[in-house]
Amino acid sequence: MADHRSRETIARRAVIAGAILLLLAPPSRAADLAVLAQSFFDSQCVVCHDADAKKGGLDLTEFSWKPNDPKIFDRWAKVFDYVENEKMPPPTEKRPDPAVRGEFLKLLRNELHAANLARQRADGRVVLRRLNRVEYENTLQDLLAIDLPLQHFLPEDASSHGFDNVAESLRLSMLHMEQ
Repeated sequence: MADHRSRETIARRAVIAGAILLLLAPPSRAADLAVLAQSFFDSQCVVCHDADAKKGGLDLTEFSWKPNDPKIFDRWAKVFDYVENEKMPPPTEKRPDPAVRGEFLKLLRNELHAANLARQRADGRVVLRRLNRVEYENTLQDLLAIDLPLQHFLPEDASSHGFDNVAESLRLSMLHMEQ
């Protein structure tokens, strides 16, 4: 009987030691991010950012890690920035444990960096862009030493975020090619 109890004690100690090692092991994969993020969100964020409250238009209960989707990547980056700069949780709310907050930020920083690096390797650093019509007019005037208005000969440029020189909106259409 004593032999049976000592085996149970050893087995319990082994399970407890394994659980402690799992808790202390640094997370290193995207799957770990999902578990840690969900735990962090549940303890700190879902009171205000769940499907019902959705403060700031953010529902963290349906927030998934899809770094290939630029909109979702940008949301994760915003969450990171807000937590790192201590904008969230707001000062009026309970602050997270510094160790838990630090581990969450460390893992999220690593995953965001890895995803951004993968996207850069696949797509390049910046979007290829062309000159908008104002830039094109100024360039031609400088190169040819002329002072003629040329903008009205060129097709209108699309704007993005209130600017007409954002690479994402500067398309090269057949109209541009023809003119």
